[in-house]
Amino acid sequence: MRCNYLTGAPYGFLEGADCGPQARRKKEKMQTNISATPGGEAPGDEDLRGDENAGKSRALRARMARFGKQTSPIGGYAEAQAGASRLDGWRRTAPRMVGALVLALGLVTPVAGAHASPQPTSGPTAGGTKVSDTVDGVHFTQLSGGGAHSVAIGSDRNAYAWGSNLSGQLGDGSKTAAATPVMVRVPDQASFVQISAGGGHTMAIDSHGVTWAWGGSVLGELGDGTNSASTTPVKVKLPSGVTFTQVSAGDGSFTTAIGSDGHVYAWGSNGFGQLGNGDRPKGSNVPVQVRTPDGVTFRQVSAGNAFAVALDSTGNAYSWGSNRFGNLGDGSSSGHATPVKVQAPAGTTFTQVSAGGDFAVALASDGHVYAWGSNESGSLGNGSTTDSSPVPEQVSTPAGVSFDQLAAGSTHALARATDGSLYGWGSNEYGQLADATSVNRFTPVKVHTPAGMTVTQITAGDTHSLALASDGNAYAWGLNYFNQLGDGTAVSRMTPVQVKTAVSVTSVLFGDEPGTDLTQTGDTWTVLAPPGCGPRDVTVSYTQFGVQHQSVTPKGFTQGTAPVVTTQPRGAEIEQGSAAEVSAAASGDGTPLVQWQQAPASAGPWSDIAGATATSTTVSPVASTWLRAVFTNCLGQATSDAVVLTPTMTQLPPAPAPVSVPAPTPVSSPPATGGNPDAVPSAGDSSPQGVSSAPSTPAPVGSSVSAGGSVDRSALGVVAAVLMAAIAASAVAMRRMVRR
Repeated sequence: MRCNYLTGAPYGFLEGADCGPQARRKKEKMQTNISATPGGEAPGDEDLRGDENAGKSRALRARMARFGKQTSPIGGYAEAQAGASRLDGWRRTAPRMVGALVLALGLVTPVAGAHASPQPTSGPTAGGTKVSDTVDGVHFTQLSGGGAHSVAIGSDRNAYAWGSNLSGQLGDGSKTAAATPVMVRVPDQASFVQISAGGGHTMAIDSHGVTWAWGGSVLGELGDGTNSASTTPVKVKLPSGVTFTQVSAGDGSFTTAIGSDGHVYAWGSNGFGQLGNGDRPKGSNVPVQVRTPDGVTFRQVSAGNAFAVALDSTGNAYSWGSNRFGNLGDGSSSGHATPVKVQAPAGTTFTQVSAGGDFAVALASDGHVYAWGSNESGSLGNGSTTDSSPVPEQVSTPAGVSFDQLAAGSTHALARATDGSLYGWGSNEYGQLADATSVNRFTPVKVHTPAGMTVTQITAGDTHSLALASDGNAYAWGLNYFNQLGDGTAVSRMTPVQVKTAVSVTSVLFGDEPGTDLTQTGDTWTVLAPPGCGPRDVTVSYTQFGVQHQSVTPKGFTQGTAPVVTTQPRGAEIEQGSAAEVSAAASGDGTPLVQWQQAPASAGPWSDIAGATATSTTVSPVASTWLRAVFTNCLGQATSDAVVLTPTMTQLPPAPAPVSVPAPTPVSSPPATGGNPDAVPSAGDSSPQGVSSAPSTPAPVGSSVSAGGSVDRSALGVVAAVLMAAIAASAVAMRRMVRR
């Protein structure tokens, strides 16, 4: 571990741990003379290279020992806080630009919460159904690794942070470290779109184009016009008419950004010309414009340790600031206070750049990665053990692999392959390459990602690494002494561990009624549904990152079943004044209520029958009446068939059938008796002698009449015979009276 020689560095000099008296003398010399140096590197800078690898691991362990042995997941951290100034000096150079880069180049793949709806979606009204779902909590969409802290943007567009908080770089209003993510205090309802972690500060851009900063600012790296640290976000003072589209927080107390005008802006420390405005060593606590070469428009920038690299719109790279290990890539080791062009191989154009500690990497349009600057621990990735290279060298690409994203840490680098696999090279002392070893790698090795997982975004901190994965989770590995991995411990990891974004479900409501027997496994909760009827909103209350949230699934659970008519009523004819009973039935959960209705016709209008609320009802209609039953519960209605009851008039008994009377024997007219009044006509005479039969007599009432209107002759004959017999009897009686 090299010592920090940055002029005016607020973190102090790392004493002991093999920095040695020569290094201390160089540091004192630099502090004395650097302000008088008109340009280039500080005097004696080249003499420091021999010490750069001396006692690296011993140095870090010695510092940890001074601040107490770690005895609990976050135990060692509290003791480490006691040595804040010296610990902050440990922070090495790292790129604070990957989050910015993925935004600028469209490399972010947002991951939505895996939330569908509670299962099952229905149950009985009695309750007791076991219902489960996965909480739709916040997932990270962008990551950035800093010196000893990490930051992220969530799917809710809030910012989150974890790890060291000595300077307030977590932005939660405190200086207390966090072993798991905490929410940054959101200013003015800002919705963040890009974020970058630096050595001891953090930068972010919101959806309105406002740039925010929080953390340490001894040399003005927050850009708010002061040199005061802030534990919550403050606004950066933007140049008039300019907004920033990408920001990169560097180590060495400075920051860079791409302006909407295509220029690069920088602020903070300028001891090595890292502000790029030619005004070294004068720093600035507000953004100043980097001196842009004629005809150049910048589209991406990355801030490292006291130097920066930027990519223009044509694929050329430019750099400025410290160059003691050839980290500017211009073929020299002389520092530059204004941009110089990186000497890319002939025909090579770059699509992405990342500045590390004292080296830089760039992704070429052909899928290869190039690196230049310091080769400490194999950070150039070309298999060489040379100290450094002042021009880009191609990283040894594994056979069949093409890279599409990269990130540089302090002395290690990561690159994502087009198939979503991940490779790393360089320093691996703390497992930052995640190959399950602590062996430095001089060519790329494959990162041991969880089975079935592919990587969507990567970032490298000083001595730790982070990645977003296809499963929607964030993973981290490497040094974790300051909780920068966010897994709830301070244990360093040689393979990826999941950053804790877990939620804690506190209640599940069905409408206004709470479920019972709540349990949770991971992000999945299970409860027993309470009694109820009908569709009900399911409201899940949960805590994540110390903040209470609610997730509502409208009509997410339905209890009961709608009515279905199972027995239809039957119509009938009934006697006038009589009563009739009609019945109907329906199934359903809950039990349907019934209401009988009546109408004068099948088409209505229908009206309720008062009190007719049972499955059977009795009615006494005076005229034809239509009836139906309407069944209702919380899930709807079901209506029976409409039937008619028809009253009828009382029927008279039918007339008896006509009696058949035998035809009478014809009676002849009495013979001439010479005036004998006692003569009786012969029984065979039908009429008195000489007298024709009696004329036709109209048919009596009740006689049968033929269809044509004529009297039935058989009936007429009977009547006539009866009349003639009566007449004859009368005549005989009169004669007898005359005789007397």
